Amino acid sequence: MNKKEIARQYITHLENGNIEQVISLFNQNGMVDSPLYGIKKADEFYRELNNDTSNSELYFRIQELNATNLN
Repeated sequence: MNKKEIARQYITHLENGNIEQVISLFNQNGMVDSPLYGIKKADEFYRELNNDTSNSELYFRIQELNATNLN
């Protein structure tokens, strides 16, 4: 799976509240650096975020990303 596919899956899973699927996109030691939650292990962060979020609608805007970094 390339970076673009991972990014699309990430957005889809996050928007649908599939937190376990989001977490599965990270390796076992994956970390998240969030301005609201600080630095946390990915599984901790996404479970906490899910508990704090009632609804979300996300958009994948490829034109804002450097296309060479997605291959």
